[in-house]
Formats: sequence, structure tokens, C-alpha cells
Amino acid sequence: MTPTNVPDPAIRAAVEKRASDTLRSVIAYAQQLEAEVANLREKVASFEHRDRVVGIVDTMEEKGLLPGMTRSEKIAHVANVDDIDVLTRAVDLAGGNGTKIAELARVPDRGASGEDAFLHFCLTGESP
Repeated sequence: MTPTNVPDPAIRAAVEKRASDTLRSVIAYAQQLEAEVANLREKVASFEHRDRVVGIVDTMEEKGLLPGMTRSEKIAHVANVDDIDVLTRAVDLAGGNGTKIAELARVPDRGASGEDAFLHFCLTGESP
């Protein structure tokens, strides 16, 4: 005698096959979505980098930095910089019209030019 709550073996096999096929399909779809998300993340990172580069170039042009380069040349140059954070900081520190920090440092009483004093400070951490 077979209990009444046990499904027919043929129905059980069909349900198991269908469940297995569905799980395979869901896994393949999830993998496809993961690949698509990774691709979209790369695109977003690329757009963010491009926006940052354009922002740096805008600041450079406002300050008159690298006047011998066209805007597109500056963008290409900045886009290929290894450490964009360092470049951002350097552009922020640059004065208008290409004025260098060293040109702002005047050390007339010590007989050294502003650039020499700045270079000395950068190399040694001490005032000349």
C-alpha cells in the first residue's frame, strides 16, 4: 500500500528536472548580470575620470598654466598622469598666470633667489 501524500515518481522526476533547468537558467542569467554590472562600473569610472580631468584642465586654464598647449592637448596630458591626486594638488597650489610658489618666496636678506630658497626647503625641510 502506497501512502496518499507521496507524489507519483513520474511527476516527481518532471518537477525535479524542471527545477534543475530553472536553477541553471537563473545562474546563467545572474552571471550575465554580474558581467554587465562590472562593465557598467568600468564605464562609470571612466566617465568620472574624464570629468575629473576636464575639471583640472578648467582650473589650469583659469590660472593660465601651460599656455603653450591647446585644451585638447592638456586633456590628453592630464588623462595620462599616473597620480592625478598629486597633479590636482599641484594645480591647486599654482598661482594665477603660471606664477610658481618659488616666485612668491622672496629671501632678499639671505642672498638666495626665491626659487633657490624653495628648492632648498623642499630638499631639506629647512629654511636657507
